[in-house]
Amino acid sequence: MINTKKIGSNIKKFRELKGLTQENMAADLNMSQTGYGKIERGETDISISKLESIAGILGLTINDVIDFDEKTFFYGNVVNNKNSNEPNSQQAGIIIGNENFNNERKLFEDQIQILKQQNLQLTEQNQQLNKQIEFLQKLIDK
Repeated sequence: MINTKKIGSNIKKFRELKGLTQENMAADLNMSQTGYGKIERGETDISISKLESIAGILGLTINDVIDFDEKTFFYGNVVNNKNSNEPNSQQAGIIIGNENFNNERKLFEDQIQILKQQNLQLTEQNQQLNKQIEFLQKLIDK
Protein backbone atom coordinates (compact mmCIF):
# COMPACT_ATOMS: atom_id res chain seq x y z
CA MET A 1 0.00 0.00 0.00
CA ILE A 2 1.23 3.49 -0.85
CA ASN A 3 2.04 5.69 2.12
CA THR A 4 0.49 9.00 1.01
CA LYS A 5 1.90 10.91 4.00
CA LYS A 6 5.47 9.82 3.18
CA ILE A 7 5.06 10.59 -0.51
CA GLY A 8 3.51 13.96 0.29
CA SER A 9 6.34 14.77 2.66
CA ASN A 10 8.90 13.77 0.02
CA ILE A 11 7.18 15.94 -2.58
CA LYS A 12 7.26 18.89 -0.19
CA LYS A 13 10.99 18.42 0.49
CA PHE A 14 11.83 18.30 -3.21
CA ARG A 15 9.53 21.27 -3.98
CA GLU A 16 11.21 23.37 -1.32
CA LEU A 17 14.66 22.39 -2.57
CA LYS A 18 13.61 23.56 -6.03
CA GLY A 19 12.48 26.89 -4.59
CA LEU A 20 8.90 26.39 -5.74
CA THR A 21 5.75 27.35 -3.87
CA GLN A 22 2.59 25.33 -3.51
CA GLU A 23 0.97 27.94 -5.73
CA ASN A 24 3.58 27.30 -8.46
CA MET A 25 2.99 23.57 -8.30
CA ALA A 26 -0.80 23.88 -8.24
CA ALA A 27 -0.76 26.16 -11.27
CA ASP A 28 1.52 23.79 -13.22
CA LEU A 29 -0.79 20.91 -12.31
CA ASN A 30 -3.99 22.85 -13.16
CA MET A 31 -5.39 22.38 -9.68
CA SER A 32 -6.15 24.51 -6.64
CA GLN A 33 -3.49 25.31 -4.09
CA THR A 34 -5.74 23.76 -1.45
CA GLY A 35 -5.92 20.50 -3.40
CA TYR A 36 -2.18 20.47 -3.93
CA GLY A 37 -1.60 21.17 -0.22
CA LYS A 38 -3.66 18.08 0.62
CA ILE A 39 -1.28 16.00 -1.52
CA GLU A 40 1.74 17.28 0.40
CA ARG A 41 0.04 16.65 3.73
CA GLY A 42 -0.96 13.13 2.65
CA GLU A 43 -4.64 13.91 3.15
CA THR A 44 -5.69 12.55 -0.24
CA ASP A 45 -4.82 9.66 -2.49
CA ILE A 46 -2.63 10.54 -5.43
CA SER A 47 -3.00 8.94 -8.86
CA ILE A 48 -0.01 7.61 -10.75
CA SER A 49 -0.61 10.17 -13.51
CA LYS A 50 -0.65 13.03 -10.97
CA LEU A 51 2.51 11.65 -9.34
CA GLU A 52 4.16 11.47 -12.78
CA SER A 53 3.22 15.09 -13.41
CA ILE A 54 4.58 16.21 -10.04
CA ALA A 55 7.80 14.26 -10.51
CA GLY A 56 8.18 15.76 -13.99
CA ILE A 57 7.80 19.32 -12.69
CA LEU A 58 10.44 18.58 -10.06
CA GLY A 59 12.76 16.96 -12.62
CA LEU A 60 12.52 13.58 -10.94
CA THR A 61 11.15 10.11 -11.56
CA ILE A 62 8.28 8.57 -9.63
CA ASN A 63 10.77 6.25 -7.95
CA ASP A 64 12.84 9.23 -6.79
CA VAL A 65 9.76 10.65 -5.07
CA ILE A 66 8.50 7.38 -3.60
CA ASP A 67 11.85 5.95 -2.50
CA PHE A 68 13.43 9.13 -1.12
CA ASP A 69 14.74 8.61 2.39
CA GLU A 70 16.84 11.40 3.84
CA LYS A 71 18.56 8.99 6.22
CA THR A 72 19.87 7.09 3.21
CA PHE A 73 21.33 10.29 1.84
CA PHE A 74 22.80 11.75 4.98
CA TYR A 75 23.65 8.77 7.20
CA GLY A 76 25.36 5.55 6.35
CA ASN A 77 26.18 2.60 8.52
CA VAL A 78 29.91 2.68 9.06
CA VAL A 79 31.42 -0.59 10.19
CA ASN A 80 34.16 -0.32 12.84
CA ASN A 81 33.85 3.42 13.27
CA LYS A 82 37.00 4.52 15.11
CA ASN A 83 35.05 7.16 17.02
CA SER A 84 32.67 4.66 18.55
CA ASN A 85 32.78 1.44 20.52
CA GLU A 86 29.75 0.15 18.62
CA PRO A 87 30.66 -1.84 15.49
CA ASN A 88 27.72 -0.58 13.41
CA SER A 89 27.27 2.99 14.64
CA GLN A 90 25.97 5.65 12.29
CA GLN A 91 28.19 8.47 11.12
CA ALA A 92 27.11 11.53 9.15
CA GLY A 93 28.08 11.26 5.50
CA ILE A 94 26.55 11.25 2.08
CA ILE A 95 26.37 7.94 0.28
CA ILE A 96 27.69 8.98 -3.11
CA GLY A 97 26.85 5.72 -4.82
CA ASN A 98 23.11 6.21 -4.31
CA GLU A 99 21.31 6.71 -7.64
CA ASN A 100 19.17 9.50 -6.20
CA PHE A 101 22.18 11.43 -4.93
CA ASN A 102 22.74 13.23 -8.23
CA ASN A 103 19.11 14.33 -8.34
CA GLU A 104 19.26 15.67 -4.81
CA ARG A 105 22.60 17.35 -5.48
CA LYS A 106 21.12 19.06 -8.55
CA LEU A 107 18.20 20.31 -6.45
CA PHE A 108 20.60 21.77 -3.88
CA GLU A 109 22.72 23.37 -6.61
CA ASP A 110 19.60 24.88 -8.20
CA GLN A 111 18.53 26.25 -4.82
CA ILE A 112 21.99 27.75 -4.27
CA GLN A 113 21.83 29.48 -7.67
CA ILE A 114 18.40 30.91 -6.89
CA LEU A 115 19.66 32.23 -3.55
CA LYS A 116 22.76 33.73 -5.19
CA GLN A 117 20.58 35.54 -7.74
CA GLN A 118 18.28 36.82 -5.00
CA ASN A 119 21.30 37.98 -3.00
CA LEU A 120 22.69 39.86 -6.01
CA GLN A 121 19.34 41.53 -6.66
CA LEU A 122 19.02 42.59 -3.02
CA THR A 123 22.57 43.94 -3.01
CA GLU A 124 21.81 46.02 -6.10
CA GLN A 125 18.59 47.30 -4.53
CA ASN A 126 20.49 48.18 -1.35
CA GLN A 127 23.07 50.15 -3.36
CA GLN A 128 20.33 52.06 -5.17
CA LEU A 129 18.61 52.88 -1.89
CA ASN A 130 21.90 54.07 -0.38
CA LYS A 131 22.38 56.42 -3.36
CA GLN A 132 18.88 57.77 -2.89
CA ILE A 133 19.55 58.30 0.82
CA GLU A 134 22.77 60.17 0.04
CA PHE A 135 20.96 62.35 -2.48
CA LEU A 136 18.16 63.14 -0.03
CA GLN A 137 20.67 63.83 2.74
CA LYS A 138 22.41 66.38 0.47
CA LEU A 139 19.07 68.06 -0.20
CA ILE A 140 18.34 68.27 3.52
CA ASP A 141 21.79 69.64 4.32
CA LYS A 142 21.43 72.57 1.85
